[in-house]
Amino acid sequence: MAKSRKQLFDDCYGKCYVQLQILATHPDYQRRGAGAALCNWGIEGARRRGMAVSVFASPMGWNLYSRLGFRLKAPVTMEVDGDDESIVVMAMIYEPKNAISWTTETVETDCRYVLAKSIR
Repeated sequence: MAKSRKQLFDDCYGKCYVQLQILATHPDYQRRGAGAALCNWGIEGARRRGMAVSVFASPMGWNLYSRLGFRLKAPVTMEVDGDDESIVVMAMIYEPKNAISWTTETVETDCRYVLAKSIR
């Protein structure tokens, strides 16, 4: 995952982007807007800073992120060493209209923000 993050996000956006972390909603509360609300919270925080938002979406999350305006960067196959099974997640990016102009040059200031929130 780290190699994919570097190749798909760090090399393109420097260190100035927000990466949404693992998001899960208890099955009793799914399809009520909690996941979208949490994503929108992260998107709004990034938008205020003029930053893009990245996420590695599981098959269950692809539709949610697409509806919220994320676009596909690339599929990424995740495997566990010594295990025969794998899962394909989608590397996705949301770029607000006021996003910083991105280059492939190294950004000197580390302005990565990790936004994480959970619902109980």
